[in-house]
This record gives sequence, C-alpha cells and structure tokens, in this order.
Amino acid sequence: MNAEKREQLLLKLPFDLEAAVSAQEAWARRCRVPLRMTDSLGVESILVPPGEFRCGATKEVNQELERQGFSKIDEPSFDCILTKPMYVGIHRITQNQYWKLMGINPSAYAASGYLASHVEGLDTWQFPVEGVSWYDCIEACNNMSEREGLPAYYRFGEFMLRESSGAIFDAEVEIIGGTGYRLLTSAEWEWVARAGTSTVYFYGNEERRPDWKVDIGRPWPVGVEAANNFGVYDLDMYSDEWVFDAYSYEDDVEGPLIDPVDLENDDNERVARGLHSFHRSMEIAGAAESRNFRFCRTIEVEAVRRDD
Repeated sequence: MNAEKREQLLLKLPFDLEAAVSAQEAWARRCRVPLRMTDSLGVESILVPPGEFRCGATKEVNQELERQGFSKIDEPSFDCILTKPMYVGIHRITQNQYWKLMGINPSAYAASGYLASHVEGLDTWQFPVEGVSWYDCIEACNNMSEREGLPAYYRFGEFMLRESSGAIFDAEVEIIGGTGYRLLTSAEWEWVARAGTSTVYFYGNEERRPDWKVDIGRPWPVGVEAANNFGVYDLDMYSDEWVFDAYSYEDDVEGPLIDPVDLENDDNERVARGLHSFHRSMEIAGAAESRNFRFCRTIEVEAVRRDD
C-alpha cells in the first residue's frame, strides 16, 4: 500500500457520524472481520478505526471550561497517531459478566454489597461492575483471553499480593502483546470517547445532566444513554473506568507519539478516565482502588503510518 492510500485510511479529527461509520465499515472490509462481534461472555464489541488527533486539552476546550466556571485542564497535549484498528467493548463490563468470568461480584451496589440498601429492589446485574482494582482488570483480561482461546496479552510476575477476597492489590505486570483481551490505553480511550468531536464532551460543550442522573446517587445500567459516533456507550457514567497507563508525562511532550502508552509506575498509580465524560481529563488513582473497565482487542493488520 502506497503512502497516499495510507494517508487516506488514517481518520483525522474532526469527523461526523457518517464519516465514522464509513471508516469503520472500510476497515472491517480491509481486515476481513465483522464490524461487530459478541463473545462467549456476551460482551458486544465494535471495530474502531485508527487515526490521528491532538491528544489532551486544547486551548479552545480550556477556554470553554473556564467560561462555564470550571478549572482548566492542566495536562500536556501532543499529536498522537494510532496505527491499528481495534475491537472496543461498546459497554463497560457488567456485574453479571464479571461474575460469570471471575466467579465473584465485588460491587458495593449489589444485593451482596455493603451499599445494598441503595439498590434495594433493583436488578443490578446490568450495572457496571465496581470494586475492581486495576490489577483485577488485568487478570480479567487474561481470563477472558483464555476463555476465548486467545494468547494472554499480559503476564504477571512472581510478585503478587491478594486480599482474602481474591482481589489483587499489588503485582508485577508485563505486556506480552498480540490479539488477546486488554485495557484501552489512555490515548485510545480519548480517541474512542471523542469519536470525531473537538468539544468538551463528545455530544457538545454543555454537560448533559438530566435530573435523574444528578439525583440518583448510584450507578445505573450500561447502555442507558445514547452512543457516540463510533457506537460506544457509557462514556459519561457514575465512575471512571480504568485504562492501562501510568502517568509520568512531562509538561512538554514532543510529538507525534505513535501508539503511546505510559509504562512508568513508580508510585503504583494508574489512569482512570470517563467521570462526567471530561474526556480530556485524567484521574490518577492508586491501582488498588475501585473503578469500572471495558475490554479491548487489537485487530492485527499491517500498521498504518502517516510517514510510511
């Protein structure tokens, strides 16, 4: 494939729903894979194409946030190129899916959880699972790969600390790579969440806060609100979701960065994203803390690079 064709295939911001769907369908044809897939756990995934964008808060976004009375996002921004398509779970993993995979439901907002009184009389199985550490997500990814007959994307080292419940609160983790189940990187999450937009939220500059969402004071089922241009849901939830990265970027990051992932982890901290869909803002959390997550898988294909 020549450089001109590669340039045409690399999706760039901004783009609308029609352009997003067209790119998804084109990549599915090129890779000879379905646009959508559902695995044995019932996790629905959709193909998200690779692309090029400015990662991090732009000047315009910070101006809009300050106009609305919010603090600006003081994080580095850089040009980013993602070179491979991927399958992304359209929803966060639910309590039911996690229980089927891991044999446990650690959620506080469940009939067996310590906040059961907040969800009395409700069927919480379709709520996103919580009470899950970053390490638990890594183990879930590997377990899911094994379930689907795929090689594990991650490898645990000899050092691992578990609670009596089985939850992991510290461990050594190494990336093996391949097509197994994994977490999104922070840059990938932002690309997926933006879905072609350059506004504060994927649906515009004004936060969408219906009364039920303000007053509910608990999680809600996945897929309740509309999907973005890529067909992905649950980007504006009650909690953040884990991504793979640590966080050690300096204030000035020279780009473009190709498929960036931050592996520095001196303080046992990881990035979580998605609370209120400030999709340019990162929360730095201890890896043993509780968040949601969703699955991702790389689709193996000849990488698309702007400068090839």
